[in-house]
Amino acid sequence: MRRIILPGLVAAVTGAATAPAAAETSIVYTTVGVSYAQLDYETSGSGLDQPEAIDLSGDADGVTVDLSLAVRKFGPLEGVFIAGRYTDGEYDEGVGVSATRVGLGKYFIGEGGVGRLSFNGRLNYEEFTFGDNDESTEDGYSITGELRGYIDEYWEIGVGAGWVDLGEPQGFRVTISTAIELPLQFFLTAEWETQSLNQDFDRRTSDDLQNDQSNIRVGLRKDFNLF
Repeated sequence: MRRIILPGLVAAVTGAATAPAAAETSIVYTTVGVSYAQLDYETSGSGLDQPEAIDLSGDADGVTVDLSLAVRKFGPLEGVFIAGRYTDGEYDEGVGVSATRVGLGKYFIGEGGVGRLSFNGRLNYEEFTFGDNDESTEDGYSITGELRGYIDEYWEIGVGAGWVDLGEPQGFRVTISTAIELPLQFFLTAEWETQSLNQDFDRRTSDDLQNDQSNIRVGLRKDFNLF
């Protein structure tokens, strides 16, 4: 699925950037970010005894790549953006874990300006894989919203929340992020993200699985102002 989604995102970005003027396209910015990720998982619940249950408990180190493109106007749509994120990590024991997130969003309040707030909503496709040989893969969707505040000309903070549904595992996600602008439109970025997903194995019993995840990412982002 990642082989289809990620190339599709790149194709959408390229297509929007090369769209003719008649389509009334105005691209606001493109951002590319890379960050170190510390992934902390904790699994609990009576469902651990189920044969299909997977215990994710433990810490993993990883790398996260982010790509985002915002469009002021694209045909009848205004204030929309495409965003993708891919995280690849590994436990100390050598077991791999990866997550893909690709979404379409919209700004409901304008961007930029010292002391101003902006809000955006986003619908994402998500995929999570545990194990180096696709031992366990879950996919689904998430709906998220983020409120961002501009403390001054060079510093912004954001608070986001949303609902995640990966088939049976589902629950809430909360994100707190910040970015400090450097010369040449580079940004130092930091993000704390936590989510708690619950999976019921049998609604007639109390067998369930709780996956709590807390991620910290620190990295660098580059903005490209287009047209």
